[in-house]
Amino acid sequence: MSIINNWNFQNKVVAITSDNTSNMIKAMSYLPIITQILYTAHTLQLIISKTLAPAIVFVTQAKCLIQFFQYSKQLECLQAIQKNLGYKNEVRIIQDVFTR
Repeated sequence: MSIINNWNFQNKVVAITSDNTSNMIKAMSYLPIITQILYTAHTLQLIISKTLAPAIVFVTQAKCLIQFFQYSKQLECLQAIQKNLGYKNEVRIIQDVFTR
């Protein structure tokens, strides 16, 4: 609070925007007259990261499976199994294509 007074901001600062980290929340507790506005983007990023974690595991496993069938011997076995099961159209492996 003394820094705000030293810089003569006591009547000019009404709110401070910060992330949700514990150190920022603790620091803001020392400034009871100033409102803390938490980053919504930071909260959304945390939610999305935790939600996508199972999908990332699934994608990694799928990439390993696709890589396995890139070898000609395994690909021949896959094609033979599809033929034995009576697939009219052969299902082909699609590799990962990186896009922005």
